Amino acid sequence: METRVALIGIIVEDMEAVERLNSLLHDYNQYIIGRMGLPYIWFGGL
Repeated sequence: METRVALIGIIVEDMEAVERLNSLLHDYNQYIIGRMGLPYIWFGGL
C-alpha cells in the first residue's frame, strides 16, 4: 500500500465556529499528522 500526504488550508471567518471546527478535527485526529495555526494580524488575530 502506498502512503499519501495532503495539505488542507482552512480559513475561519466566523470565530464562533472555531469550537465546532476543533471538535471536528479532534474526531479525525487519527488521520491528521500536524496542525499549525497562523493568526491573521489585519483580521484581528493578535
